[in-house]
Amino acid sequence: MSDEAVSDHYVQFQPLQRIAGRYEVISQLGRGGMGAVYRVRDLELDEVVAMKILHRSLVSSAEVLARFRNEVKLARRVTHRNVARTFDIGEHESSRFLTMELIEGESLAAVLQSKGPFDIGRALAIARQMLEGMAAAHDAGIVHRDLKPENVSIETGGRVVLMDFGIARTNVIDDASHTTGSAWGTPAYMAPEQVEGSPAIDARADIYAFGAVLYEMLTGRVAWAGSSAYVVAAARLTSPPPDARVHRADLSAPLADLVLQCMAREKEERFGDARAVLRALDELPAPDAGPPAVVPTSSRPPSKPTPSGYGSSPLALTVDRFERKHGAEGFRDDIGRQLVLMGNASPSYRRLLQELEAVLGSSAGDDLLEYLERIWVKRTFEGPYERALLFLAALRADARAEGASHPLYAAIAADKPDERAVTPAALRAALGRERIGFWITLRSRRVQTNEITRSLAWLWPATLAGAGRRARPLRLFDVGASAGLNLVGDAVDVRWSRSTGESITIARDLDIRRRLGFDPRPLDVRRADDCEWLRACVWPEQRDRHTRLDAAIAAFRVASPAPEIVLMRASSVPTRLEAETKAGELAIAYQTLVRGYVPHDEREAYEAGMRAWLAAGARGERIWGVLELEEIGRPELSCALDVHVATGGGAERVRLGRTSYHPQAIEGGQKAEMRLVDLLR
Repeated sequence: MSDEAVSDHYVQFQPLQRIAGRYEVISQLGRGGMGAVYRVRDLELDEVVAMKILHRSLVSSAEVLARFRNEVKLARRVTHRNVARTFDIGEHESSRFLTMELIEGESLAAVLQSKGPFDIGRALAIARQMLEGMAAAHDAGIVHRDLKPENVSIETGGRVVLMDFGIARTNVIDDASHTTGSAWGTPAYMAPEQVEGSPAIDARADIYAFGAVLYEMLTGRVAWAGSSAYVVAAARLTSPPPDARVHRADLSAPLADLVLQCMAREKEERFGDARAVLRALDELPAPDAGPPAVVPTSSRPPSKPTPSGYGSSPLALTVDRFERKHGAEGFRDDIGRQLVLMGNASPSYRRLLQELEAVLGSSAGDDLLEYLERIWVKRTFEGPYERALLFLAALRADARAEGASHPLYAAIAADKPDERAVTPAALRAALGRERIGFWITLRSRRVQTNEITRSLAWLWPATLAGAGRRARPLRLFDVGASAGLNLVGDAVDVRWSRSTGESITIARDLDIRRRLGFDPRPLDVRRADDCEWLRACVWPEQRDRHTRLDAAIAAFRVASPAPEIVLMRASSVPTRLEAETKAGELAIAYQTLVRGYVPHDEREAYEAGMRAWLAAGARGERIWGVLELEEIGRPELSCALDVHVATGGGAERVRLGRTSYHPQAIEGGQKAEMRLVDLLR
């Protein structure tokens, strides 16, 4: 074979070369993790078809080859205009190949890269054709498992064709990950159950991938992104699916909710199949039917004037300073990401969005800068400090929207706040809000995404020292913004209360999807109306969640004493924990690890922030900063931890370094933890 260039993975063919005595090579169309694709002529039928020369690792064993043949046989049953036809499989001098319909056009990935996000009408037209093809395949018992823009072709005439049905399951090598495994998918589009390696993969995994593709068509962005395939895959296990309205404010609420339902964390909450999504699309209002029910924070300056008195706030000037330095659009987008999901929940948050929008477009005079500097004496707010203060602006708007019942109203929302009241409370709240809550205590012996999903973020050291025992995490609620109340019944643990007699305060950021407004008061599960309030937070069709909720309520009722459940707004979590936590209480603030990590370039700022907390009068606290979290899921690497101890007399730093989570590292971490407890006694 002098005219063949043999690679380590598959044989490459030259034009005019014959394959298996029947096919003549015309040209190479492309190559990737699964192999090379050629335009070839079938000499027996005198037709031009596509031929995929498979990567050798895909058919490296008799078992894999048998599975591949079975998948191809199933795929050949699918005859639909939106699915590329599979014709034949064959072998040529130890190389396996597959022939299929040749699609003359571009991949959806190429179109997105060159033209950016689509208008809503075009995105939905492509989505409908994708769903028609998916429905035909699902009817034949075929699950794609690797649906992504690269596997969607758009012909010049507008026909949308799904590629590679029947062979995705055999694909254990992928361009995006360059790793082998059994998840069968591309990290940016894989369903959570694929990430977890579940063997029970069905059509709902394709629905998830479809939702991710539709999200990308509407926003021009991938739904999940990160520096490595592992980070991308793990993100969906620790964070709710993103709302497309953060990047596309003109989307209607029903369309955004449809995308969110497709990408629900639990497959039971997604559409059951492609035809169900098609029916939901048919029920959507026309794209030009009017503005969305809730409009996220815009990235454009508001056209309306700033309300009287609000623009004269020192916070408004800080916003101005930040915008001049960094540009307004980036900050508004960032605030929008934090507030868009809250905006669905209640009228007060809709007012918050309007007030915050006014602040973002305001300007103020030099006298206000002097006022601001007089409050924050000897502090600089450049870089992350300035950014933290901008989150304080969101807290201020939240307090104004809620009124005097907000715990920070007197400190930061009243017209003439007391300077001493502002400094300790507001600074702690701002720095805590900058990290989207308090810093995370990592207690898993191994960094596994399914454990992180159920993890809790915080244990107060005063409780640990008082109890005289090593802490153990309590896992009660896992709240997902897109799914309403996701109550994990098997994680309810009331033994701590029974054994210690201590009460439990649970802080949760609850998105109830436009059903009821937020209620800041504590909930008592012994009260019937409070139980009904909790049940109202669950969608009626989520019967399994209602069952788990009732089981959890029953478990709480037998606790002694019965714990209070405090549900609160995200922007108020740091402040309310600060206000409500006392010695002898166990306070838990739910946060996700992915959103709480400290990047390398922010370590100095973080340490400076700790010093600021001390200067502001913060009482003794233990804070674990999770560093290098992007290495999650890679056993050969590690997750480095810095431990900072803030006490009245100063701060001590204990560095655990690059912890690999082997037994020796765990032992070292336990010793460090006991040292911290001793410091705080």
